Amino acid sequence: MIGKQTPEQATSSAAPTARGRWERILAALVSVALVAAPLQVRSQASELSDLVHQSDEFASRELPRRGYVLTHSDARSGTIWQYWWSSARADCVRVAVSRGRVSGVAGSDAHDCNQHTGDSKGMSDGAKVALAAAAILGVAALAHKSHERDKERSSQSPQDVAEFERGYRDGLYHHPYHNYNNRQDYSEGYQRGAEKRAAETAYRSPHGHHSGYARYVNVQDLIGARASSALTELRARGFVDKGGYQSDGRAFTTWWHSGTRQCLQAVVGEGRVERLDAIYEGNCT
Repeated sequence: MIGKQTPEQATSSAAPTARGRWERILAALVSVALVAAPLQVRSQASELSDLVHQSDEFASRELPRRGYVLTHSDARSGTIWQYWWSSARADCVRVAVSRGRVSGVAGSDAHDCNQHTGDSKGMSDGAKVALAAAAILGVAALAHKSHERDKERSSQSPQDVAEFERGYRDGLYHHPYHNYNNRQDYSEGYQRGAEKRAAETAYRSPHGHHSGYARYVNVQDLIGARASSALTELRARGFVDKGGYQSDGRAFTTWWHSGTRQCLQAVVGEGRVERLDAIYEGNCT
């Protein structure tokens, strides 16, 4: 009969409507769950935004007052990266310090604060990706921290993170470049690892004639220091000012150490030492 439906037809026509409604509700709940965690991290980090542009001494006093404990820090490219953990909030915060002042505050994975949860349900998305990437590589943990990667781990696949980590370890431990999968992540990781190795071995001379038993004076600790105190310290370490010039708002000075035959160029900008580069000794003699 036209215009009438059997009970079976009525049930089958109503089912897709009900099923579609529940699918939309479930999709909405999943979206909220995925967005909630990152928003929580951002909101906690935003509560510390008043520390930006403050001195690192002020931040070092203020963060413990707000319940954070410094877990570790490292330096690269003139920036000190500090990782602070709040057990009350289960919150890891990354603080960037440049030239004695806080230049940025951002939320980070608990993994970056050396926190490990035995239950995967309590892990952040980034920690889960890191764990999966470590499993792909067959290693216990990832070596790099979030500031050494241009992209957040949580936005990458485990394969992407594993390629970055493989390159990072090759560069860090001075292994040959071996990008057999032709992946940009490996290239980026290798570069970051090489930079980390250079920063952590800055006490070594970049020139071969200072190898073996040859004397060498390390000056890398003076980078970032106030120019007046750094230049005084160079003299105290046996260096002699050989003159210099100014260009584009910066002062370039050449320094010579006759005992070690080190020739350096000090670059000073805004009252602080930006670089101390080893140059050919003919520039000093």
